Parts: sequence; structure tokens; C-alpha cells
Amino acid sequence: MTSSAAKLERMEGETVELVCEFNGSQFNLFDNPVVWYKTQRLHHHGSDGVVEVYSESAQINMMRTVLAPFAATKRFKPSFHPTPPTYRFALTIAGDLKCNI
Repeated sequence: MTSSAAKLERMEGETVELVCEFNGSQFNLFDNPVVWYKTQRLHHHGSDGVVEVYSESAQINMMRTVLAPFAATKRFKPSFHPTPPTYRFALTIAGDLKCNI
């Protein structure tokens, strides 16, 4: 199975579509569910000056079902388009995305 990487740049408030497109000769969605995760890297600056970096992740979906807490926002929509041997799984995140610091 192969997939290509991409870099996305969007303006604040724009809708984003994340795409995972891959080729698989014997892909089976039941045996190999496609799952999206939200992962963020966290930096903790200790009083001793040591910076600890760790990450946390949360599963967004199970197949086409969006899981809590993401389902409550109604902004996430997964889709699956099989055209063997190519498969396209996308996650659309509706606009109103903001980065608050």
C-alpha cells in the first residue's frame, strides 16, 4: 500500500479536506478500517529549564461514524470512494477553524 504526502495551507475559516489516497491489490475495508486521528505535540517547560515534548492523540472516526467529542461540532465528515485498486478516504473539516494563542 502506498500513499502520497501533501502540505495544506488555508486561510482562517476555510473548509479543509484531508485526503488519504492509496493503492491496494487486496484491500478490505472491514479488515483494514481507515481511521483519522487528531494528534498534537505538547511542550512542557520545566522550572529547571528542561523542555519535555510529548504528544497526545484522539481518534476522530470509526469508518464513516464521527466519534465524540468531534461529532458534537458537526464539522467533521469522513468519506470513502473505492475504485480498485485505488481507494480514496477523505476527512472534510468545515470552516470556522481558528488558531488562538
